[in-house]
Amino acid sequence: MLRMKDVCTEEIYVALQPLEAIWKVRPTERSSDGMKVAARDEEFHCNLVAASKNPEFVRVHLEVTEKIRIVRRLDFTQPSRITATYEEHAAMLRALLRQAFEVVAGQLATHIEASRSEARKITLSRLQNARKSFKSQKYRS
Repeated sequence: MLRMKDVCTEEIYVALQPLEAIWKVRPTERSSDGMKVAARDEEFHCNLVAASKNPEFVRVHLEVTEKIRIVRRLDFTQPSRITATYEEHAAMLRALLRQAFEVVAGQLATHIEASRSEARKITLSRLQNARKSFKSQKYRS
């Protein structure tokens, strides 16, 4: 199994270069298309996992990715989450290039928790709005 301390700087740079072209861009160059950002976000996480060169980790991550895809897409219905994701991914890439792996682990945990929390808020808000809409339509009939 590949350990992070066994990864050379050149390998890290090569693995991260395509991700940097997407995530480390000026705000004016960022996509605001939620579906496109969701797909890129999924690619970001899959590429990071693939860089581990651990087939079991990759397999498990792909299974989880399939299960949470709908939640990931929901997260990117909000412009603030798109902006936050660009900033969080760029920060993780900078830390990875410095080989600050413990920092990245913390950033990743915070990133995932923020996404989960926001998706939950969005879901609850939409359910509440649907309930209000249903009640108002019911009383009109």
